[in-house]
Amino acid sequence: MKNSAEEDVSVSYENGSFHDVEVAWQPNNATLVTVLTACSSLAGLHNGESINQFIHEQGIYMNVSLATALVDMYAKCRKINRAKQLFDLREERDAISWNVMIFAYGMHGDAVAAFEIFQLMENLRGQILSLFWDFALPACVQSY
Repeated sequence: MKNSAEEDVSVSYENGSFHDVEVAWQPNNATLVTVLTACSSLAGLHNGESINQFIHEQGIYMNVSLATALVDMYAKCRKINRAKQLFDLREERDAISWNVMIFAYGMHGDAVAAFEIFQLMENLRGQILSLFWDFALPACVQSY
């Protein structure tokens, strides 16, 4: 016997795309951030791009956390230019979004770009964010 949640979800695995999932409920930002984080961990570019397409097709509001998860996913899937493009499109950024972009450049061995983002963050925010020292600085050091 299926429960109502099982009856509400119909999944097509023919091409493995997230947007092929038909649901009677709308995933929220927290759900999408979690799925994108999994894609980042697995470097699952195809799945991450499918989720990005799903977000746009469904008109889901992209809050800072969701936008940052997309930036992180693209960076970890070696699409640093796409990550930067999405980062630049966001007017609203928090400490985590700044540090994800800084870390992304450091992870890709571009300490100069990481430092440029850091300087931009410092100029716009007027302060150094403590998360930088925990996450992004080690990535920059590793890139040398």
